[in-house]
Amino acid sequence: MTEQLERIAPLLRGTEPAAGLLGRFAEQVARAPQAPALIAGDTVVTYGELADRADRVARRLTDRGVVAEDIVGILLPISPDLVAALLGTLKAGAMYLPLDPHYPPDRLAYMVADAAPRALITTREAEAGFDELAGVDTGAVLYLDPHEDQDEERRSPAPADPVVPDRGAYTIYTSGSTGRPKGVVVTHRSLANFLDCLTDRFRVHSGDVVLSTTSISFDIAGLELYLPLVNGAAVHLVPRETTVDGVALRRYLATAGPTLVQGTPALWQLDR
Repeated sequence: MTEQLERIAPLLRGTEPAAGLLGRFAEQVARAPQAPALIAGDTVVTYGELADRADRVARRLTDRGVVAEDIVGILLPISPDLVAALLGTLKAGAMYLPLDPHYPPDRLAYMVADAAPRALITTREAEAGFDELAGVDTGAVLYLDPHEDQDEERRSPAPADPVVPDRGAYTIYTSGSTGRPKGVVVTHRSLANFLDCLTDRFRVHSGDVVLSTTSISFDIAGLELYLPLVNGAAVHLVPRETTVDGVALRRYLATAGPTLVQGTPALWQLDR
């Protein structure tokens, strides 16, 4: 064991991240606020606009009593609102619980009941399609429908909660293949080291275009969303109906012109 530790020790030195996800994202916002951050169909959201949206989410969460290390469930389809909700939850100092609306309702209900979130971010449409929520305590519900925060637009954003490296960033649930699904907490430090490692490995830069095709309830979704955003690149948010249709996916790839695509063997099988 001692020999093995000696071999890997050089790899572990200097692994303290220079800045976390929020810090590196803020650097990109300051560097190029008008640069495209998210692309969803005909909608383009700049870095500055995404930061503003995330600030509004953070403010609305703190107004509802969310504090550091609370869990916030996020039940949203792939969209700019989803990314703003993820970042806004982190800015409020809370952990997010990603809930893919396409997951089996019983599994979603189990995760919500087990995690006991302080709040839930969703839309009325997504909530209406999830009847099982009626019997589960979701905490305060924050709707991201267009008209919901019109009265709050003119207020200044809530200050971001200082990020503590060993504080949880999000809770992800295992598949449950060996029993009941279990929630695993991923810390800000782990997430930052992961992003630093992949930045070095793939040399991601502001000219890159990255596709987001993975369910938010899978851990690797963080690579597709956050790796571009901490490096000034653009993220294409691919609709779910496209990711499960090989012909549509090929067309999307040809049109979007991505420079980095992450996918499982099953995804690449679709592209044949």
